[in-house]
Amino acid sequence: MGDDEFFSVTSGDVDEALSRGLLVPERRDELEAFLRARSKEREATSGSTFSVLAYYLGTLVVLAALSWFVADAWESMGGWGLASVAAVYGGLFVLAGRRFYGREETRVLGGLLFSLALCLTPLFAYGVQKATGLWTGTPPGEYDSFLHWVRSGWCVMELSTIAVALAVIRGVRFSFLAAPLSLALWYLTMDLSSLLKRDHRMTSLLFGLALMALAFLWDLRRKREDPEYGFWLHLVGAVAFWGGLSLLDGRTELRRFLYGSINLGLIALSAALDRSIYLILGGLGFFGYLGHLAWSVFEDVLYFPLVLVLFGLAVMACGLWYHRRRKALSLWIEGHLPPFLLRLREVRGDSAWK
Repeated sequence: MGDDEFFSVTSGDVDEALSRGLLVPERRDELEAFLRARSKEREATSGSTFSVLAYYLGTLVVLAALSWFVADAWESMGGWGLASVAAVYGGLFVLAGRRFYGREETRVLGGLLFSLALCLTPLFAYGVQKATGLWTGTPPGEYDSFLHWVRSGWCVMELSTIAVALAVIRGVRFSFLAAPLSLALWYLTMDLSSLLKRDHRMTSLLFGLALMALAFLWDLRRKREDPEYGFWLHLVGAVAFWGGLSLLDGRTELRRFLYGSINLGLIALSAALDRSIYLILGGLGFFGYLGHLAWSVFEDVLYFPLVLVLFGLAVMACGLWYHRRRKALSLWIEGHLPPFLLRLREVRGDSAWK
């Protein structure tokens, strides 16, 4: 039976177990009350899954409309027009967020509404800067380039987003708020590298390492009732580190070998911390390294495709072996990990979306 397999138990089943001597008669009513309570919890959880997915899908649609797909028609409104639109929408999201966040059953919806208001901060700052002409460095161009290009003119937008995010997090304990905060920090370091004439690839790599370290520190200090900010810190930190690493100059085979080895290290880190983001990125990077070997180094070697086939089958066999022995392996890993890594595994919760 799987760890999370669902099955129903009725009052008749409890009475049957009691008649067979499997239960202590004095604890019969207590057991039935416990089972009823757990059944209600499962129903509430299963029923809320669709709602949470709908909340996040709606949030992405709104973000796309108000942040990512701001086109020429919006630019024609002028700077103050853009700032006014951002302020009105942001204010409405805050008012709605305060209404829903205070209720336990709609807390996720309220938190996402606050997040939407936060994500409008760069648009508001952009509008003010466009109207006043006050830019850091050269004017960066239209707003729809904000997520695409590293430019020094975006810095004020990112600084304002960070400031607003820190203010919101003080009053709203919602894990997703760490996502726009982390992204704003990442973009700020990249755009500062442009302002200071530094290599943005190395800047991204170093920032990713720093954010991953911050995520580890948060995990070590986090209590069970705290929001799961670590999920988003690990996500953005890992992407920033891996993205910078993948864009670095790899013209020598030694550098490419180191790249593949670091990606294998990310896969091992995923197993130690039980964080799938490191497995995904490490797998992509290592697969890219194998592709380089196949298409460049061993392009004319007849047996190399066979070696890759055998390697792939071996990986699949390892996956099957792990699936069958995952409990024993998990216990073995936990028995050999240092205390701080055990702590990092223990605090990883399922509240990343709440």
